[in-house]
Amino acid sequence: MAIFSKLFGTGGAAKGDRTEDAIAKGDAARDRQDWAAAADAYGAALKLAPGLTAIHVQHGHALKECGRVEEAVDAYQTAADADPDDADSRIHLAHALKGLGRAPEAIAVFREAIELNPADRESADEIFYLTNVPDPVAPVEAAPDAPPPAAVLDDMVAEIQPGLSVVTSARNRTENLLRALPTWLACPEVDEVIIVDWTSDEPVFDALQAADLSDPRIRVLRIEGEPRWVLSAAFNAGFRLAAFDRIMKVDADIVLKDGFFAGNTLETGCFLAGNWRDAEPGQEFINGFFLVHRADLMEVNGFSELITTYGWDDDDIYDRLEGAKLRRVGVDPATITHLPHDDTARLELKTTAFASAHAQFWNRTSTKINANRIMSFLMPKWRKHMTLQPFVVEQSEDGLVVARRSAPPPHTVPDLVRRDVEHYATVEYLSGLVGARAYKLSREQVDTLMNTASLEAITPLAISIAARRADRISHTGNYLIVSIDEEVRQDHGILVEGLTALDARAQEAGFALVALDAEAAALNAALADMTPVPFVAKAPGAASVSVEDLPALDGAGIAQGECRECRLSAGSAPATPPAATSS
Repeated sequence: MAIFSKLFGTGGAAKGDRTEDAIAKGDAARDRQDWAAAADAYGAALKLAPGLTAIHVQHGHALKECGRVEEAVDAYQTAADADPDDADSRIHLAHALKGLGRAPEAIAVFREAIELNPADRESADEIFYLTNVPDPVAPVEAAPDAPPPAAVLDDMVAEIQPGLSVVTSARNRTENLLRALPTWLACPEVDEVIIVDWTSDEPVFDALQAADLSDPRIRVLRIEGEPRWVLSAAFNAGFRLAAFDRIMKVDADIVLKDGFFAGNTLETGCFLAGNWRDAEPGQEFINGFFLVHRADLMEVNGFSELITTYGWDDDDIYDRLEGAKLRRVGVDPATITHLPHDDTARLELKTTAFASAHAQFWNRTSTKINANRIMSFLMPKWRKHMTLQPFVVEQSEDGLVVARRSAPPPHTVPDLVRRDVEHYATVEYLSGLVGARAYKLSREQVDTLMNTASLEAITPLAISIAARRADRISHTGNYLIVSIDEEVRQDHGILVEGLTALDARAQEAGFALVALDAEAAALNAALADMTPVPFVAKAPGAASVSVEDLPALDGAGIAQGECRECRLSAGSAPATPPAATSS
């Protein structure tokens, strides 16, 4: 009570009792989420003790939660003015300003928070979005005879009930869905099954009827007009339609085995998830399965809708759930099974042979996963206050809701970041082949290398050539490596003539010529405009061929990536063929 005596002087203890009692009432109302009562109680405490900065912040929280955001701004501002070194009160103030659409003011306050705490990435992320999201369009007043506004997806669930919602999503995966769905419905613990039909060629609702598969717990959400599969937006739509306080996210190819719920229990402060590390061979895709409290899932805003291609969506959401202080518990892998299927259509993979390393590299699922990992690191973290893809409901009847996008995606990855992601993913891959030298290549050199050579032809030698003469990279990886006698190297005229002649013969045989010399850097500089042949200081061991045997050299029978060596001496230098003349 000493603090209240100092605040109020004589009689401070009695006044302090009333203040303390008001704060206790506010805390109790806050804990039961009775925000109006909390706001009144904290307001009463502040009338008695206006200097309690922390209570101004709590007052702001309660006011904001019960919709009195303008008053919340005043409360947060008071707290910020009272403590010039407090970054947290400024972050709360900035979020309230953002909620009122006062973006310039919010940006200014977020910058104040960063000045106080330079490591504050959250405020930096908010500034990024506030400066990149277009200004909202002012609402247009509807005509008197206009039809009522369309329902939006987020208004479809009036109240969350205790129970379990199973949420799945599919695009042309009906065959496996029809096999997996009965195993979910067989569980009495399941209160509803939300099936998001992401513009399948055959509507899932029709397919269920044709298969005579009906159950009052099934609810199909048909999303119309989608040109391609986007897992994040599809599942987030299903999560928003879920009406129960626990959500099980399952892919359309996951089967629940008997005893699943006996072997897997969802406790407070935890979420259950599959783990590819614990899975049997061929069952790694159970990694995408999880069971979570709906409130916890909404707190992290579901899947990151910045991820719109295959991969990393599950790792990203698990990282954010753990960042929200939830403990990840592994699902018993013996209680679920993944049904095998072909992912070519979903992954947008091409099945033809590719000439370039770039096309082959980006045709890999591992590349797509890693690219999304890098993108998620470069972009601001997906959080609760980010706007989910809006959908307008066009039809709602028993068991079927039809909706479509009502606006472009609110958050997208800028083209500049996508180009960075592509470069970083490529260089990271190249470094696994040749080590740190890959990071010394310029973007132009990396692009030339990946678009010229096949993936199998990217070797340490190819990296060395790309760093010097990227235009001389061999598509097949077949090189004729020529070492040069001292006598020839000292006479640039003979050297250039000999290399030019050798280059012509090597090309006829399907080989790219590379000169091997200890003084490679100096020779590349000296002869840059005289010969197209790149010089390298090191090259892999290769079978030898004499200059005299070059005319018989035939690359047709040589394996891709195979090299040959020869030596250029004064006596062996081939003559440059005479230039053709016209009569």
